[in-house]
Amino acid sequence: MSVPAHRFGVNELNTIVNTGVFTQELVTAKTAEWTVAGLDFVGAVGALLKTNADVDYEQLECLGLDEGIPERLVGTFRIKRPLGYSGDLCHPGSQEYVAFWADWDNTCEWTYLSTVKVNVHDIPSIPKDGLCYTAILPVDVSKIRQSCKKPKIARVRAVLSWSVQPSTTDPNALNFYGNRLDAHVQINPSEPGTPENPEIRNIGGIPVEFIDTPGLGLTLSGVGAAFAHYPAVPADAFDRPCPFGGNLYMDAQFYFGLHYRVRVRKASNHLIIKVLDDSFLIERWVHPPTFDVQTAVGGFFKYLNGLDYVTRTIAVWSSGSLGPLDKDDLWEMQLDVATLPNELNIIGSSPWYRVQLDNTAPAPPPASPPTIDIHIAAGGDCKDFKQDSTISGNFVANDLYFGSWSLSTEPNTVTTPSNQPQAIHCPPPPGPVLANTSPTAPAPGGHDWCLDTLSPIEMKPCGYVVRLDVSDRSIVHSVPYAHNSSHIEVGFCLRAK
Repeated sequence: MSVPAHRFGVNELNTIVNTGVFTQELVTAKTAEWTVAGLDFVGAVGALLKTNADVDYEQLECLGLDEGIPERLVGTFRIKRPLGYSGDLCHPGSQEYVAFWADWDNTCEWTYLSTVKVNVHDIPSIPKDGLCYTAILPVDVSKIRQSCKKPKIARVRAVLSWSVQPSTTDPNALNFYGNRLDAHVQINPSEPGTPENPEIRNIGGIPVEFIDTPGLGLTLSGVGAAFAHYPAVPADAFDRPCPFGGNLYMDAQFYFGLHYRVRVRKASNHLIIKVLDDSFLIERWVHPPTFDVQTAVGGFFKYLNGLDYVTRTIAVWSSGSLGPLDKDDLWEMQLDVATLPNELNIIGSSPWYRVQLDNTAPAPPPASPPTIDIHIAAGGDCKDFKQDSTISGNFVANDLYFGSWSLSTEPNTVTTPSNQPQAIHCPPPPGPVLANTSPTAPAPGGHDWCLDTLSPIEMKPCGYVVRLDVSDRSIVHSVPYAHNSSHIEVGFCLRAK
């Protein structure tokens, strides 16, 4: 598949076309130069002048507003051809430009926001349906938010242009390659905070409206609690209240030019108070990613320009480093905003937000009583069994904020396959199967497990362990699927019949 000259020569041709200088000397020189390369200069100029909003090579297909913090305008475009992008991955390739515009009041008054560039290349093995790329632009909508009683609808526009930068003054202009796309978007409601009345927006990855901050400090049930930066991921798949652990990231509005401080105190003893002044990293909106270090001065940080960064992180609390009497307790946190980095210049403070910590994993023996344990009943732990045995036992999987458990047999490889234990009473008669999201009775109770060494495969003579993994539902390190967890094994030998 060949690429026409007016495509791969678009930058040089565009420069000439836009200057409007077509002297005989220029045409003669360029014609000779292109002829040496086997190309028709005059024909290429003519073909380019006839090209407008060509979408044979790339096309903008989707535009929307991501409701993360900060919000982002997201434009998705499709690369359609294997060639025509100025080189493969071992060469610079070319740029696709996406200019973003906004009509915040939906009145056909467009405001230019910025242009995002995305590097693309020739990919000979491109799938039939092409390759999709995304251009992302963070936007500050804090000044146009409205309350939940009055929905805010805005219109946004994205303009795609290959190799030639799009206009920053005319929202209707289209270049040689690319297209334009409009969309209506909804701005999430909020009662915007101010420096005099600041708010912490996210704690431990969860928006504060999903946390019982005045009370128990757990995520709320029945409200669809989900992660701020992963809105499709629930805090708990079964809508159970969750505590927090590990590194708690806190997000809030940035007030550029001002300073702030975040403090935490123990809910049961306000004399135990700590300023969160540890340095942390904030990621910039650049490629490849770069990070700036936020460093406190006298306990205060300086606000950055929020549009330059992926998130609006204001502090990171290493709650797991607290002492044993504090790391699983109820704590409170507060944000102070100041004109200068000292207490005398504080102009506003947020409410105290409560969070329940849980940094302790389910406890195996010698904890008394253990919240995770496993034993073999018939024959005892670490005993020999015949190859055709059905092995039974008991396990404990419990925790104050229990999450889930799993049973497995090891080894379980291609050369030594094994059957997996079931949380069921061995026959006769079989009992009900325990769901892995349900805790067992506490020790010394528990629940039965059963392992059939003959079905569905006949296990080989070998040494095995039955492993129990238990996790709680604490939101650890402010990200989905990270919890406090423990495991314990019990071994046995399987000998030939």
